[in-house]
Amino acid sequence: MPPGTASYKRLYRRVAAALGALQASTYSAATPTLNDRRRPVEGFIRDAIVNKDAAVRLAICTSEKSPHRVRYLDWSADLDHGDELPEHYGPPGAVRIKLYSGAAGYEAGIEADSVEQINLWRENPGSMFGSVAHNANGSLTGGHFKIESGSRLYLTGYKGQVELASFDISAEGTDPPVLGAPDAFEDVIFAGAVGDSPMEGDDFQQTGYLRDYYAQTLPMILAGAYEVPPLQQK
Repeated sequence: MPPGTASYKRLYRRVAAALGALQASTYSAATPTLNDRRRPVEGFIRDAIVNKDAAVRLAICTSEKSPHRVRYLDWSADLDHGDELPEHYGPPGAVRIKLYSGAAGYEAGIEADSVEQINLWRENPGSMFGSVAHNANGSLTGGHFKIESGSRLYLTGYKGQVELASFDISAEGTDPPVLGAPDAFEDVIFAGAVGDSPMEGDDFQQTGYLRDYYAQTLPMILAGAYEVPPLQQK
């Protein structure tokens, strides 16, 4: 992951300590020890952290304004005219097009007004747009695109690629799991993980306070915040 990514090991210690599940003397140890019979295995805490890290990433990917969204953007594989976009989160980004089969690279796509316009250029009835096909070298109509309903690509040219936001979540059992949210939002992940994990005998006032902080800050991330107010521990 890029620099400035949330640390699972740091969050694990923070969450376990906040839940009173960590043997304090082992906080800085390579493998801290849980001493809470109600939470005997790391998996309880692991899953809460992984879930909230994914929620933060989803909020970023869904936001058109987030400056952090760029870290989750990547080009799709080649797409043909009419192909459905691969699974992604939030709006598609830029489009680039290989104009003809032997082209050395891609050029920035030009958005057309409608799918109908794309289809007309492709069909080129009566050679009304010139004698060169839309997907041949020297075409006057190649390099245009339209994404319909945010899910299907239509283009003139040979192939197209779309910049899409997506991310993977570590499979269950991966130790340690790989997080992907910016470290600027570690407090949000921490608060959400603790807020989701109270059990009988916990400080419900504290977990409620953390749940409220999470509920207030996640919409800020969705709205495009670069950072959020730091958590003030009670």
